[in-house]
Amino acid sequence: MKNATCCFNSAGLIVAAITLIAIGAGFFWVTQLAARSDEQMWKKVLVAGLLLPILAACVPVFWLSALLGVIGGTMIWGAVELPAQTRRAGRERFRPTPPRREKQS
Repeated sequence: MKNATCCFNSAGLIVAAITLIAIGAGFFWVTQLAARSDEQMWKKVLVAGLLLPILAACVPVFWLSALLGVIGGTMIWGAVELPAQTRRAGRERFRPTPPRREKQS
């Protein structure tokens, strides 16, 4: 039996962290874009989101390819969520937070 050694590969953890950050940023940009754009913006976001994974398949550098794929997937998710979020924003479900009152001493 050969001497089995285990080598730690951090690539999966790094891609998972990038995915987590991209999803978190995706929630933010979808709500911001829905509040500031029309209902047809989702089509442009979807096209960009579909192009990024195609581009990622052509990039020879692993990390750049992974980053483009994760961002593209997040944009596709955002394009699907954008019409519903735009309708919610139009109904003023997301009102600005009122200013905080200063504490009286």
